[in-house]
Amino acid sequence: MKVSGTLANVLAVLSMPAKICRLDDGIVEYATVPEKTPILIRQLIWAIVIGSGIYGAVFGLWRSPEQALYSAIKMPLLMFSVTLASALVNSMLAKIVGSGLSTRQTFTSILLGFAVTSILLASLAPVMLFVIAQLPATGERGAEQVYGRLLAGHTAVIALCGVLGNMRLYSLVSALSNSVAATKRTVVSWIIVSGFVGCQLSWLISPFLARPDLPIPFWNPNAFKTNFFEYLWEFSF
Repeated sequence: MKVSGTLANVLAVLSMPAKICRLDDGIVEYATVPEKTPILIRQLIWAIVIGSGIYGAVFGLWRSPEQALYSAIKMPLLMFSVTLASALVNSMLAKIVGSGLSTRQTFTSILLGFAVTSILLASLAPVMLFVIAQLPATGERGAEQVYGRLLAGHTAVIALCGVLGNMRLYSLVSALSNSVAATKRTVVSWIIVSGFVGCQLSWLISPFLARPDLPIPFWNPNAFKTNFFEYLWEFSF
C-alpha cells in the first residue's frame, strides 16, 4: 500500500505540467476558490523553477557550463520578476477594462501564464540541445556569428512561448470574469505589458548568453548603459 501510494504521488507530480497547460477543471477550481489558491501557487512556482531552469541550462550550455548554471538560476528569477513587476499594472488594467479580477486573481493568473511558458520551454529544451550540438564551439572560428544568431533564436523561442503561455490564460480569465469582451481586452493588455516588462528585465537580469570573446558575468555590467533592443539589434542583425 505504501509503494502504491508513493507511485500515485509520483504520477500526480508528473501529470501536473499537462494539467496546468490544459487548464483542467481542477486547476480552474483552485484558481477561483481562495482557500485552494495557495496550493496552486506553490505548484506554479515549482513549474516555473524547474521548467525555465531546464531551458536556461540548455540556453547557456553552448557558451560554457558556468553560463549554463547562471542561466538556469536567472531564467526562473526573470519569470518571477516579470510576474511581480507586471502584477500591479495588470491588476489596474483588469479593472479598467471591466474584467473585475482582484489583485490576488491577477497575480495567480499571470503566474499561471508564466508556468505554462516555462513548461513549453522545458519541452523544447531537447530540440535546442540538439541544435547547439551542431554548432561550432565558442573557441572555434565563426563563434561570434553563431552567437548573434543563437541569441536571436533563443529570444524568438522565449517570446513565442511567452505569448502562448499568456494566451492560454483566456480560459482562466473567462472563468473569473463574466464578460467575453472584457476577457479579450484583459488578456491582450496583459500580453503587451508583460512583453515590454519582460524585455527590459531580461536585460537587467541578463539570463542570455555572454559574448564568446568576453568573461561571463553573473550580473550585466552594461545594464544601465543601453537596453535590450539595442543589444539584440547590434549582435543579431
